[in-house]
Amino acid sequence: MAATLRFELLYVPVRRIERSRLYNPKNYEIGLIPSVNTHSLPSYQIRSNEENFKLLVSSRLKEEHQISALSVHSLATLSSKDRISIMYIVPTISTEANVGGIRFIDMFSLIQTPQLLGSHRELLLVIDQWLMERHSLPYSNPDLLFSTDSTGQSLVGIVQDIVDNPLLSIPSEPPEDKLIIALNNPVFVPIEDTTNF
Repeated sequence: MAATLRFELLYVPVRRIERSRLYNPKNYEIGLIPSVNTHSLPSYQIRSNEENFKLLVSSRLKEEHQISALSVHSLATLSSKDRISIMYIVPTISTEANVGGIRFIDMFSLIQTPQLLGSHRELLLVIDQWLMERHSLPYSNPDLLFSTDSTGQSLVGIVQDIVDNPLLSIPSEPPEDKLIIALNNPVFVPIEDTTNF
């Protein structure tokens, strides 16, 4: 009997974040990670049919979120004992933007649960590979800082470069509803408006 995948989408549709004009008035799209319950699908089947599995998830995401195009190459899998996470990274409108002296190349959001993600190191390796392929980089070593906004959603900034900027003050505690981007030291970037669409 064929195994059946039961999707548990644990994320709202892709959101648009509008940044404070103090830094940059542009809008950026962020991606999403659904969770898939794999109790009925042994892990060896997932591994041997990973490409088909990604295509299936890609098709489901298009239906659920009315997204016109999803690149299968932008999907990565993170496995745990009985669950698998499918990561889709939506590129920013500008893949290289300078925000208050911070230059970042991609942003995405994720649901951060120890059971789902395993170690941060595993996630970093996946992101490293994705960045190298996407930007044709000979190597990649992104710095990430995990933060949670008021809705409980985890946000991640991938920072490529940072320059000294005396206008950027760094509080000891993260302010509410701020997106954290980090390289060596945390920088809190105000979010002017966060809406679902």
